[in-house]
Amino acid sequence: MISLSLFVFSHFVCLFVFLIDYVEELKKLVFTLPAAELKAVSEKYSAQAPQSLTTQFPKGRKKEEAVKLHDERKNRLDTELYPSGKET
Repeated sequence: MISLSLFVFSHFVCLFVFLIDYVEELKKLVFTLPAAELKAVSEKYSAQAPQSLTTQFPKGRKKEEAVKLHDERKNRLDTELYPSGKET
């Protein structure tokens, strides 16, 4: 049991050290990378990002129209249901 807990603890420590090193490396990379190179990397990955959902569905309603229809539905008076007249 002790060897298992020592094994788990050692792996936890290794993972923790790895994450600290990883964050430090990213920090160094971001703060030491020239602005032009940083912009090039940003443009490269921005080109891979998908379009927004509003542009992917051109048949959808405009936001103003959708809000107006939503408000109309919420404010609509539905037929009131009356009790059947029988009391139980």
